[in-house]
Amino acid sequence: FCTLRRLKWACVGMIIGSLLFRAAAMGWHANPVALYVATPARLDSLAAGSLVAIWQATRPHRLESFERYARAITALSVIALAALIAPRVQSWRGTGIEEIAAIFQHSPAARTLVAAGLAGVLVLVLAANPAGMTSRVLSSRPLTMLGRYSFAMFLLHQPVRACVRHFVLAPIDVPALAGSRLPGQAAFTLVCISITFVAAAASWHLLEKHFLQLPRLGWPTACDQPLAAKGAT
Repeated sequence: FCTLRRLKWACVGMIIGSLLFRAAAMGWHANPVALYVATPARLDSLAAGSLVAIWQATRPHRLESFERYARAITALSVIALAALIAPRVQSWRGTGIEEIAAIFQHSPAARTLVAAGLAGVLVLVLAANPAGMTSRVLSSRPLTMLGRYSFAMFLLHQPVRACVRHFVLAPIDVPALAGSRLPGQAAFTLVCISITFVAAAASWHLLEKHFLQLPRLGWPTACDQPLAAKGAT
């Protein structure tokens, strides 16, 4: 259906298209929550990761040559995000996590910058020396555990956040500390992350790992060959 070369350009097109979709939707004053969950508005993140995966699958030996560009892309993304956020943050005392999140809701380029920066980090990780510090840290037990539970955490974090906000305490109700709302809201976020982690661990042990064992029981798999063997050059 699509060669890997065309698939790369499709990923680039999705990144540009997602950015333009968000800009147009914000121009039409679309609901921020609807825009947050709409698939076309999130394609740049998925496409950026897919682009790195295609490079890794087809030309893994060339990732090292992209390190310099990956460092530049990551640094420029961080600088651009700081330039985008800093002018809108009035003061540490008056700005909360919700206000910072609102900046991302009203800035079409913010998510694209995050996607580009994380794609650069991913390239650096894949190109790192297996015996180096970066690989050892990323292979540590806490991070591999987060990776194992990450999909369920992705699915559950919003419902958990909504339940904590509705039934326990909303971020806006957290008292200010030293005149700032940030510490209280950070504590609220930490509680949500903790509950999400426990729920994701339960999902893994009760459901996910058992379904992953189905191929061993003779169930057909969706893909029996590596990506590089299927695609054309």
